Amino acid sequence: MFVRLFSAALTAVSLLSVPALAADRESTRDDIALARNSMLLFGGPSEDYPRIGLVTWGQGLSVLSCEPSAAWCEVEADGQRGWVRSSKLTWGGDGRRKVMRKRIAPLRLTL
Repeated sequence: MFVRLFSAALTAVSLLSVPALAADRESTRDDIALARNSMLLFGGPSEDYPRIGLVTWGQGLSVLSCEPSAAWCEVEADGQRGWVRSSKLTWGGDGRRKVMRKRIAPLRLTL
């Protein structure tokens, strides 16, 4: 009984550490962020590029890539690709820049 309980606890702890490891990686096509407010979608990583669309508050965006400076991110919204300021995206709650995953597997523990 102790071995099963210890094994289940060890598995739970190791599964809880996976999101922390994933937060340090670069963004990929499976990453999403939320728009903090309504903002313009630009054709490139600067306001000098043409305005090509509008992103509304709370809209989920697929993050395709971010500049090395992290000032601008290329996103896809409703099938339209463009660039937005990364400061206008919600990345997480602890102040560190991170992205939210689209798919989160449920945690199941059996004892």
